[in-house]
Amino acid sequence: MLRGSSSLCVVNKSLAVIPVWTGMRTKSKWSPGPGMRVKSVVSDGDGDWVVSACGPSSGRCPACRKQSRSRHGWSYRSLQDLPIQGNEVTVRLRLSRWRCSYRHCERQTFTDPIPEIAAPYARRTTRVAKIVGLLGHGTGGRPAERLMKQLGMPVSDDTILRHLKRMASQVDNEPPRGSSVSMTGVGGNRGATARSSSISSAERSWTFSRTGA
Repeated sequence: MLRGSSSLCVVNKSLAVIPVWTGMRTKSKWSPGPGMRVKSVVSDGDGDWVVSACGPSSGRCPACRKQSRSRHGWSYRSLQDLPIQGNEVTVRLRLSRWRCSYRHCERQTFTDPIPEIAAPYARRTTRVAKIVGLLGHGTGGRPAERLMKQLGMPVSDDTILRHLKRMASQVDNEPPRGSSVSMTGVGGNRGATARSSSISSAERSWTFSRTGA
């Protein structure tokens, strides 16, 4: 700290990793989602952030719904998350693998489910994936790639196109909703038309971006 100044602070740039625990943000602000406990937040020399978090202290078997506290092991996931002031953020999750407490259950072990945070095998959080889909659908692959990089969430155009195709296939596989019949009163034709329009829009965006827009 320089004498005579109450606001100017000189930081030694040789520090590669700086632990962050100031009054600026609390642990809950850094948490990637419900049930996650933030263990540390560090910044590297380039200004990017790494948030380390772990799952809950117990798990519920998805098959028999029995609660378990018997830990079988650990699994780790690294996810791209929303940026902070234009700097990239990576969330490193440590998830527990539990033993099911019901001996006759078909599942002997299971991992903490995190549907609110990320899809299975995904490399980015759900909230980042939504932005990828919106920008990809609205602008195409290459323009969306440039925008995502400027926003601090770099994603390749090929990844954006794969995401759009996945969205289109999910819409195509969705069963028609019962509310569409009550809205139209004509056998749900309007709902089917809206669903077809959504599919064709995603396909047009994918085709448009493949042509190098």
